[in-house]
Amino acid sequence: MFTLSLSVVLIFIGFSLGDPICGPNQHFDCKVPCQATCQNRQFAHCSSDCVPDCYCLPDYMRDEDSKNCVLIEDCPRY
Repeated sequence: MFTLSLSVVLIFIGFSLGDPICGPNQHFDCKVPCQATCQNRQFAHCSSDCVPDCYCLPDYMRDEDSKNCVLIEDCPRY
């Protein structure tokens, strides 16, 4: 029970600090939101405004189907 309570408290602290908990191979940052994905390696219509969000680490790309950041060489083939 203590472990569960501690986990809930830590999650609450993470959200109250303003930075979301990002998934594996991601980090929270403020960037221009036009990041390439496995399905769309060329992007257009990029805003010049910084958008705070979870972004993939270097050498990783978002797979739009799974929403996960995967190594570029592990992107699904379409």
